[in-house]
Amino acid sequence: MPIFEKNGIKILLIHIPKTGGTSLEHWLKNETTMSFFSPIPPGGLMICPQHLQVGALKVLLGGALWHWACAVVRNPYDRIESEYFWRTDEQFKNLGVRPDFSSWVINNIRAAKQNPYHLNNHLRPQTDFIDTDVKIYKFEEGLAPVVHDLAERLAIDIPVDFDKVKINASNRQEVSWTLEALNIFNSHFRNDFKQLKYENKILTLEI
Repeated sequence: MPIFEKNGIKILLIHIPKTGGTSLEHWLKNETTMSFFSPIPPGGLMICPQHLQVGALKVLLGGALWHWACAVVRNPYDRIESEYFWRTDEQFKNLGVRPDFSSWVINNIRAAKQNPYHLNNHLRPQTDFIDTDVKIYKFEEGLAPVVHDLAERLAIDIPVDFDKVKINASNRQEVSWTLEALNIFNSHFRNDFKQLKYENKILTLEI
């Protein structure tokens, strides 16, 4: 979760993976001074600093050393599907096939339950990243609202073609959920559905 500073104003952008944060970072880093960003985990951290939870960052820094904080959240199903395609793109390019989606979900959520930092914090529930002081925006409503507020608070210009910026995405196709995968997923992300007000899917066995 990078901190962006301009004219003495510090803003924390909580980069929840697969919610458009990369596009926002690319814009802001050219307009401000960016800190707490690294492509690899620095010494003493298990993950890249931009994917830390706000609570962990407050502990690390000894408090909230910023004037305002925001985050973009996303429908949990769309987020995991985007993660799956992104993670399996290299295999698809090399072998022409991806691992079974539901098996991939089950295996990786089980791994995330054992180690919440699994896959650089990418499978951590979104509600773990935020607290009550964070302004929340929804990915489904587009990035325009958060871009407008960031630009206004930092007194920077919005690129005229920002609405045309391609969100960091992978080659998406339809996926198939098994009942086991859906149950494990819904349980792991239950707080996201409840607190962020996303509707969860329910599968039933046909008799």
